[in-house]
Amino acid sequence: MSAGKLQQLLMERSNDGGLAPASGTPALAPRVRQLRDYWESKQRGRVMPARADIDPSEIKPLLPYLIIADLSADPLRVRFRLAGTKVCEAFGFNVAGCWLEELELSADIGFWRAQYGRLIAAPAPVYGRTTGMRGPVELFRSEWAMFPLSSDGLRVDQCLEIEDWTKGSPTARFDDDSIAWRAVAFE
Repeated sequence: MSAGKLQQLLMERSNDGGLAPASGTPALAPRVRQLRDYWESKQRGRVMPARADIDPSEIKPLLPYLIIADLSADPLRVRFRLAGTKVCEAFGFNVAGCWLEELELSADIGFWRAQYGRLIAAPAPVYGRTTGMRGPVELFRSEWAMFPLSSDGLRVDQCLEIEDWTKGSPTARFDDDSIAWRAVAFE
């Protein structure tokens, strides 16, 4: 299945107002793919770029969907340094300056800790999807990715993240307690 066809499936509306179920092999959403291509262009033969290599003016259309997080490995800690407007809208507040543990995530906090740990242990991008369901209806979908950054070229101490949210219903709200959230990482 082509990336375009999968993206079309992700955007189609089902009869009950939710997003149509995606099928086939996961493909990267266009914004995630754009950020991946940008991150790869900044590697310049290295395992990962540094934060200093990331120039926001070069990725302006992606800025509302981005997060920059500070990471420490022992103990594992995640602090959100910057968050774009679409990310803050999804959370319902500005997450910049917050620690991962401070966020009231409906999805399993252990899952997110594991993804950041995975990023630190093997400095390679991590990709996944988060969905928000009310019964059988998918109200929200986010294709997301985490890209490692290093200030010393050796250890991961920051990451550049993208969350590309799609709403399945114009009246759906992220803070609706009846929504069941589920996050998965692609292998």
